[in-house]
Amino acid sequence: MTLLAARKALHAFLEEDYPRGFGKKLFRSFMYALISVNILLIVLETAPDITPATTGISTTIYFFSICIFIVLYILRLWVCVEDSRFAKPLTGRLRYMVTPYAVVDLLVLIAFTTPVSFMRDPLVYEVIRFLRLSIILKLIRYSDSLRTMTRIFISKRKPLGMALYMLLFLLLITSTMMFLIEHAAQPDKFSSVAESMWWGIETLTTLGYGDIVPVTPAGKLLGGFVALLGIGMFAIPAGILASGFYEEYAREEEKEARTQQLAAGEETENQSVCPTCGHPMNR
Repeated sequence: MTLLAARKALHAFLEEDYPRGFGKKLFRSFMYALISVNILLIVLETAPDITPATTGISTTIYFFSICIFIVLYILRLWVCVEDSRFAKPLTGRLRYMVTPYAVVDLLVLIAFTTPVSFMRDPLVYEVIRFLRLSIILKLIRYSDSLRTMTRIFISKRKPLGMALYMLLFLLLITSTMMFLIEHAAQPDKFSSVAESMWWGIETLTTLGYGDIVPVTPAGKLLGGFVALLGIGMFAIPAGILASGFYEEYAREEEKEARTQQLAAGEETENQSVCPTCGHPMNR
């Protein structure tokens, strides 16, 4: 196998969704498990009672993970030119480095390879810890469900944006009205429209913390109306996402069926018919 053929095959293995053989499924499952273990260790590090007991194990897993991530980053940087968007050797690779997946990979590498001596400053330490959490985003590459969710949000961004705008508009209007109604009765609770917006968030989302509640009859009436309105407002984005799920599922089914048809067509081309019995036989 030539170097170019190896690069093309590796690109298909790392970057293309279909076809999916056993090796590709095993690799994705391994990476998903490795990233999940790293996330678990990051969470456990915040517990002072658990951290000393897991220091040796976490160091070994981190070192192993860093080696895997570095190798994969270099390999992806090498094979990305097989994609027509990044075909040019230099500028194509530079463009690939600013794609969302590549940026996440680079942030994770920076966070996990930063020397301890650089983290003596508390601010730097907190920034590095925050960057380490970006490893969660690496799950999107290896999880069909997370990538499906991402595609749904992207495809439905306009209607979701409109629903969010309507929700913010409703929050501002109702909070202002409640401020005008309740400010005289509770100047400490509804001291400004901004403070009233916390009540609006609690009511629209039906959190019901109870730290800010209206006491006047008009305020209670408005609060009940806003609570009922909030249920309907959150049903709008739920319906948008539901339709997105259906459309994405239909696209995935069509893509898988098309892939199977292509595979079946290639298999048929590689077969000939026996002139005696009429059964297909391999060429």
